[in-house]
Amino acid sequence: METESQNSSNKNHRELANDLSEIEWRVSQRLFPGARARFFQLRRALEQHLAAEERSLTSPPPSTNVALRRLVRKAADAIDARDVQSFSLVASDLHEALWIHARQVKAASSEVSNWGVETAKPQPQN
Repeated sequence: METESQNSSNKNHRELANDLSEIEWRVSQRLFPGARARFFQLRRALEQHLAAEERSLTSPPPSTNVALRRLVRKAADAIDARDVQSFSLVASDLHEALWIHARQVKAASSEVSNWGVETAKPQPQN
């Protein structure tokens, strides 16, 4: 059973992926000003999301967040260069990285929720 925090995190991960798909469509249609504006919003939301996770116990390995940030920079560069093909390739990698990130956060959340659980030994009754 998912906690409210896990449910919210899953929703955020889905929203980030959905936003990226919308931006992909805008780039494919060569709607660069709109794609750039939406990408700026996505980048800000992702940074806030990663920062919140990094402050919590459910943070994935730092290398995952470094990879996400690197891909975001590459995607922004492709939009600025109006390079549809490069953006498409980076967006594909970014979708995969977001999926991996979400799985790692879910695994970390499961570990954290089990930290306080101990297998209790039955105590003898007097």
